[in-house]
Amino acid sequence: MDSYRNRNDFIQRGPLLTVLGSIALPLVLSNFIQNLFDLSSAIWLGQIGVAEFAASNFVWPVTFLFVAVGFGIYVAGAAILARLIGQDEELKANHYASQILILTVLIGLVLAVLGWLFTPLIVDGMRAGSEIRTPSIEFLQTTFLGFPFIAVYFAFQAILNAQGRTREMLTANAISLIFNIVTAPFFIFSTGQSVKLPFVANNVVMPFGAGLGVTGAALSTVIAKFVLFAIGYFLVLRYSQTIRLQWRVKPDMKALKAILFIAVPAMLGQGGAAFGFIILHAFIEDFGTAVMAAYALVNRVTGLVMQPAMGIGGGLTSIVGQNLGA
Repeated sequence: MDSYRNRNDFIQRGPLLTVLGSIALPLVLSNFIQNLFDLSSAIWLGQIGVAEFAASNFVWPVTFLFVAVGFGIYVAGAAILARLIGQDEELKANHYASQILILTVLIGLVLAVLGWLFTPLIVDGMRAGSEIRTPSIEFLQTTFLGFPFIAVYFAFQAILNAQGRTREMLTANAISLIFNIVTAPFFIFSTGQSVKLPFVANNVVMPFGAGLGVTGAALSTVIAKFVLFAIGYFLVLRYSQTIRLQWRVKPDMKALKAILFIAVPAMLGQGGAAFGFIILHAFIEDFGTAVMAAYALVNRVTGLVMQPAMGIGGGLTSIVGQNLGA
């Protein structure tokens, strides 16, 4: 890196494998961490009961479906911004970044409200059994409260990834995960309750706790997502060399259409997979809560296998985009 003017120059002129490794490896680890969010909640909820554990995983495809919208904007934003950076169009890149921020704020708020309101209908539409219906609704409605933070963080990701700043995203995700692992038990369990810690032989008695159960697990994740949002905001301010955040801007329909032109196919791709899981979970639930819980646990672990490919794909976004624009 010392022989290059800046990070963007390194991406455009550096050895391909070196550049790809420096960008993709942090993305792979970040994706692993995102999967560990769900596994960490599973560790605690599994100690409450099978129904609570199954419920949190039963509605996972619904959150996946909604997150697909933000993911599509992230893909489009990173691709467009990387190309503009490669063209040395800094003013235009800043303008598009502001439009991405507007879009994620609006979509995050709309999805949070709609998701919260329609959660009972969604859960009933998935044919949730009586044992998991109530905890599924509680978990999903609480989860939707964090969608504005998730959506805007996708904008921060696009801005940083377009500049190859993936190590900073890894740091943010790691801090957020640690926060969630540490705080979740205090939201889930009650004061004086005996809790089994991972890799520790003896149980630990909770000195204090809210005793919110499945709702506490979701609430802890929401707060962790806010922490992720706050750190992401700081990282963009600190490490984004080309793009500076601008909040006081007006919507530009031409720019928004250009973003959505790329984002919608990505949304449909991710959303189609999520919708398939929704249907699958509805059928699996017919076999009982225990089967649902077992399937969910295995699915969480096998989901880690896909992370290297996704990380490499994400790394190529900034490399290809900047070199196309150069």
